[in-house]
Amino acid sequence: MTVAIQNSLTQESQAEEIDLAALTALGEINTTGAPDLVVELIDLYLTDGAERCTRIKHAAVTGDRILLKKSVHTFKGSSGSLGFHQIVELCEKLERVQDQDDLKALVERLEQKFASLCATLRKFRRSRIG
Repeated sequence: MTVAIQNSLTQESQAEEIDLAALTALGEINTTGAPDLVVELIDLYLTDGAERCTRIKHAAVTGDRILLKKSVHTFKGSSGSLGFHQIVELCEKLERVQDQDDLKALVERLEQKFASLCATLRKFRRSRIG
């Protein structure tokens, strides 16, 4: 693993906080009687994100750089639109990585960060539905 990747992963682990400000702001536009937009977005993100992580891992293992680039870019976009900056940063690193060992380490970190985010989102979802 290159020193740059190792250092960036260390810095990342020091900033574990998950920012839910974007989701909270979206919740303010809900209309009475309508389905909760935030709950729907969380459900979509959990499903789509899990699929993206699976594709990213598969692409990394098989060396499919086209699938990797497409899956990472899509995951970065959906994560960015919801304000999940740590996922976005990992995706940006994955878009630039060249070394196979670095790729493996970044994919593992992405999986860990996504799992942590999912746990937080599930708690946040439960708090919204009562």
